[in-house]
Amino acid sequence: MRFHNTGAEPHQVMFARLKDGVDMSELAAAGAGAVPLTTTYQGRLTDAQGQAVADGTHQVQFRLYTQAAGALPAVWNYGPVPVTTSGGVFTAALPLTPTFLLQHDALYLETLVEGVPLLPR
Repeated sequence: MRFHNTGAEPHQVMFARLKDGVDMSELAAAGAGAVPLTTTYQGRLTDAQGQAVADGTHQVQFRLYTQAAGALPAVWNYGPVPVTTSGGVFTAALPLTPTFLLQHDALYLETLVEGVPLLPR
């Protein structure tokens, strides 16, 4: 089985700062609870023909880079972890804090399924 990235654009994960001078401690104090320690990611796995993969468990790994392409070291790596698909759709709780995400102007997500990277990032 081959997995296919159906998007034509790079998987850029961008996080805008709410306003200058707001730090995460202010956001936490303003909210009802603590700053979350995970970020939820949802994806859809398809085969080379664009059809959803069969329902089941797949090993997925996630990496973040500061560039859209190239052999740079990842600034973050998680997995592989088992994810369960239903109609090809899966959800994963990634241990990414807003503090980490806001340290970078742009991040590019690379997803590997069963060890095979889905390109482009």
